Amino acid sequence: MLRSACWIILLPMISLCLPGTPALAQDSAALVIGNSQYQHTARLKNPVNDAAGLAMKLEGLGFQVLHGSDLTKQEIEEHLVSFNKLIKGAEIAVFYYAGHGLQINGKNYLIPVDFDPNAEVDLTLQLVSLDQALKEMASDKRVTLIFLDACRDNPFAEELKTDSTAGRSLAVDDTRAVKVIGQGLAEVESGVGTLISFATQPGNVALDGTGEHSPFTEGLLEFIGKPGTEVSDMLKNVRKHVYKVTDGKQIPWDHSSLVERYYFKKKKQRRAPPP
Repeated sequence: MLRSACWIILLPMISLCLPGTPALAQDSAALVIGNSQYQHTARLKNPVNDAAGLAMKLEGLGFQVLHGSDLTKQEIEEHLVSFNKLIKGAEIAVFYYAGHGLQINGKNYLIPVDFDPNAEVDLTLQLVSLDQALKEMASDKRVTLIFLDACRDNPFAEELKTDSTAGRSLAVDDTRAVKVIGQGLAEVESGVGTLISFATQPGNVALDGTGEHSPFTEGLLEFIGKPGTEVSDMLKNVRKHVYKVTDGKQIPWDHSSLVERYYFKKKKQRRAPPP
């Protein structure tokens, strides 16, 4: 099965934090979300596994991780609020999302598991604005890394397109009609100190994978903790991996405005032998 529109962001973790639980700001923190069990469409196989695997990996690298699975709109928003409190004063913030995503009129949205395309309400009242979430996370005082594995083939996009051409009125607020519903995510601009990595090119779809993890997250899990590998080089390795295992059907894409090099795990320096 394919996925539609993808994102991922990571933060350091030492212990599990739950929304509403007071937490001290950490030097390195991550919010990791995986949505598989959609209530009104076919379920995705891998996002929950992907998020669990990455959360464990980040914990092993010293991140304090806020981890959520199969979240409703309210639950995603609660996790975002908790995360933004957690990263105040942090040096590194990571956000990872696996599941369905959608672009409407050039703006990107995360799709919660309780989204119902047939509900008689404005679409954005059921969706979570990715653009707004990333804006609130960004800071020129830290490194922010965002990984989006949400570019799976999206049945919601096709259903909404069909509804709009069949005469059903679709709107994203009280005044603007839906003009364009994209199959993948639209390109996202990043602020200073931010890197955004997509599982595939903007507007394209990514494979969910036939194994335990999607090709993109499989690559992340393999390379994210390699000692002495800078994050840009890590993503090149992930790109090569995904291109190879998908026979060239999928190529990850990223946009970076990082102004310094970042290593998830630095290489240990050998001590000089005594004279």
